[in-house]
Amino acid sequence: MKRQLFSGIIAVIALIVLSEPALAVPVGGPLDAITVPATGGGTVSSSITLIEGIDYYILAKGVYVHDTNPWCQADAEWGENYPGQGWVESHSTPDPDLILGGTEYDWMGSALSAPDPIVDYLTFAQHTYSPSHMYWVHVVGKGTTLGLYIQDVDHGDNAGSLEVSIYAPEPATVLLLGLGGLGLLRRRKA
Repeated sequence: MKRQLFSGIIAVIALIVLSEPALAVPVGGPLDAITVPATGGGTVSSSITLIEGIDYYILAKGVYVHDTNPWCQADAEWGENYPGQGWVESHSTPDPDLILGGTEYDWMGSALSAPDPIVDYLTFAQHTYSPSHMYWVHVVGKGTTLGLYIQDVDHGDNAGSLEVSIYAPEPATVLLLGLGGLGLLRRRKA
């Protein structure tokens, strides 16, 4: 009877946590921090393995020069090619974007001038230029490290780098992993 009551309480807690949309944000400090050079040199890998099937939050910050002209700047998603042109989502081939795991993502920016990336997470959206040059994207772990590189036609005329941080899954996912672990422990004792 006590086991059924305990299981029922855990199920109710899980339903409450899973139904709370405000929890779908990055938590805690970064699990890993990576500098991705704009000058090429191959893929840079995370120092941690992303658990297969789990969503992670990736934060990219910074600006780099992507041509011999210093006004040709880019960040993880947007670029500026000419003085006065303003920042635009790049549509050249290939886009000078930050690539994760061999995939080009549509990074989410915030229109706020100086957002706190965690507190103001819900202000970030796709197709939004971020004047702070901070962008978020979700990736699903594949049971491997995460490879990162800046896509460009010619890395030889680039300068600078982007700073990338990997954040933990949302609390609901962590709770489900924990509940799964409890179920395994309970089965082993039986």
